[in-house]
Amino acid sequence: MKRIFSSENRFTLYHLKSVLENEGIACIVKNEHLSSLDFGLPPIECWLEIWILDETQYEQAKNVVETTISVEVP
Repeated sequence: MKRIFSSENRFTLYHLKSVLENEGIACIVKNEHLSSLDFGLPPIECWLEIWILDETQYEQAKNVVETTISVEVP
């Protein structure tokens, strides 16, 4: 598994997850129930994350992310 994207915006994240899945890229969302208030973590550490299950699809997923939301993925 490899993280492909994170965001504080739930709508953007779930839209991107749907686009990835429509491209045949299996992925999951992490940090869905995490709150910085619960653990005293910095808010950015609690952002929602999309992780792809098959690391061999990373480049394809990166291209989908960049095309969909026009950001550069490291």
